[in-house]
Amino acid sequence: SSELKSSKAIINSSYFIPNPFTFVKIKASFLFKICQMFNQTLYQKNLSRYSKPSFIEQEVNQRLLEKLDFIHDQPKTILDLGCGGGEGLKLLGERFPEAKLHGLDLNKNVITKGKTTLADKSIELTHADFNQKLPYPAHHFDLVIANFSIQASDNIYELLERIFEILKPNGLFLFSLLAEESLPEFQESWHAIDQSPHNNPFISTKDMAGILQESKFKDPVLDCEHIALEYAEVKDAIADIREFNEPLALNKIRTTLTGKSRWQKFEETWQKNYTNGQGKITSSYHIMYGHACKPEKAELKLKGNEARIGLAELSAFLKKEQK
Repeated sequence: SSELKSSKAIINSSYFIPNPFTFVKIKASFLFKICQMFNQTLYQKNLSRYSKPSFIEQEVNQRLLEKLDFIHDQPKTILDLGCGGGEGLKLLGERFPEAKLHGLDLNKNVITKGKTTLADKSIELTHADFNQKLPYPAHHFDLVIANFSIQASDNIYELLERIFEILKPNGLFLFSLLAEESLPEFQESWHAIDQSPHNNPFISTKDMAGILQESKFKDPVLDCEHIALEYAEVKDAIADIREFNEPLALNKIRTTLTGKSRWQKFEETWQKNYTNGQGKITSSYHIMYGHACKPEKAELKLKGNEARIGLAELSAFLKKEQK
């Protein structure tokens, strides 16, 4: 473990591939349901408070970029989707100095600040809502990277379609997400007090695999990492969760005042149940990493009620119907 200077936490991590792990087909109606997790107004309100990423986002961004070590070809055009003020773009610029870098983010404040603080003025930063058509031409990027951003979309599956459109053939999409096993200490400590949701549900590797399988991408790969943070006090763990923002943007999250006694009981429960042998309380994150490629020739994917028929067969069928 090593102490992180940007937080009051000590970090420990373990890396693994889910086992057993299979890609599964899931119904389109369920796809839409599991993607509709966020209260966008609340998310944007929380987002506007912060001008830089939390230390958790920065730490995972470093680990996500290490996944690029296997890339032999130098990407010429790169998009950082959910780029914040451009911290990840700086690292991408160091790794790929010849690449043309673009960044897009929902937060207008960080984009404005990034345009004034980034030393490399050739980096193009754009404020836009990626729930809409992305402001780039088709087949434009060799690499699209998204660190903790795609879960903030109204519908992950539809966002993947928009990302697929702007990638060049053989282009790579690389992303990170919070998986469903995240923050058990936070969730179970609240569960001991009331049954109200206090954080948004995190997507499972099984569901994300299903979304990727239903998309047009080829050769999707998912792997996971368990990151356990150690703190002296519960308030420090909560401060990092709040700074992260993403766990606290649920459509049905409790918005009424917590009350001093309930909050004290919550802290006491966390302290009692999740203090380790060194006297530190723990807060755990389950990180999902994924990547997939855009095939050189896009394949037509049929929905459950669709079928493929040749023109000759269709013509013969129509003639028969006219008789």
